[in-house]
Amino acid sequence: MLDAVSIDNCHLLIQTLGHSLWQASAVAILCWLVLRSLPARKAGTRYAVTCGGLLLVVFASLLTAATVAQTVQSPTADNLPGDLALPSLTHTTRPILPPNRSHDADVTTATNDDHATHSEAHPDPVAAAHDGHADVLNSDTLTVAPNAAPNTAQQAEQTMLVWPAIVAGVWGFGVLTMLFRLVRVIVGLQKLQPSNSPIDDTVLSQLREIIAELSQRMNLRWPVSLVVSDKVSVPGIIGTFWPTLLMPPAMLTGVPIEQLRIVIAHELAHARRFDFLVNLGQLLVESLLFFNPAVWWLSRQIRIEREACCDAVAVAAT
Repeated sequence: MLDAVSIDNCHLLIQTLGHSLWQASAVAILCWLVLRSLPARKAGTRYAVTCGGLLLVVFASLLTAATVAQTVQSPTADNLPGDLALPSLTHTTRPILPPNRSHDADVTTATNDDHATHSEAHPDPVAAAHDGHADVLNSDTLTVAPNAAPNTAQQAEQTMLVWPAIVAGVWGFGVLTMLFRLVRVIVGLQKLQPSNSPIDDTVLSQLREIIAELSQRMNLRWPVSLVVSDKVSVPGIIGTFWPTLLMPPAMLTGVPIEQLRIVIAHELAHARRFDFLVNLGQLLVESLLFFNPAVWWLSRQIRIEREACCDAVAVAAT
């Protein structure tokens, strides 16, 4: 049988996730209305609106969980429904009266002549007590029998408590799947090896000079390393405090150096804005609320506005 605390936790989780559906939808509609009123040139403001919307969804879910937790109580003997309440012995046990021995004394001291008359007027107290005891047992049997019999209502109630655990299990499986995918991507990026393809040292030197120049211009506090790998198809940057710029080998031969400068400035803007940490937070929220389409829409809008912000920073830096 499921533990009462586990059942309460399942109900708390389901109610919180259920409320997050309409809460995230309301926040997404509000953000959509605000974005429609903001021009595209105000990329920073638009980015702040979308990030604030996602944070509002998280805060609303936490507040909902705290509120629901105050109303969910563990089932006890005092707050169980009437059909699930434990039987009370005070209502089912009746005292059994002992035989009245005073009449026996009267019988032994009475005369033989009065004994017959006394017996007719006063029946044998032992027999009477025995009969009364039998009546009491019969009455108790009628009272205790319903509680001793299997309680079908309680069995049905326990069956109804199984489905919250199933829903919670499905949600947990989805979260673990999303987190496993996230960890696999991060570990895969950390294990990227430099390309085995021959690369012109002159081009690499130019790229390192551009990275150093733009890093100084953007006031980056940490040095940025360069990795050219066949495993990536588009430029990107990973890490925040020790960022690494990833470049595909094809871009080093078919793209003019001035265009590469703009691309590198765009990627360095991500490092300057700590977008790697923000993106990890997004992925975590997406993993926990993977079933919520409004959360996915907000996260997608954050990435769109983030790229617009980095484009603006890259243009200003070059």
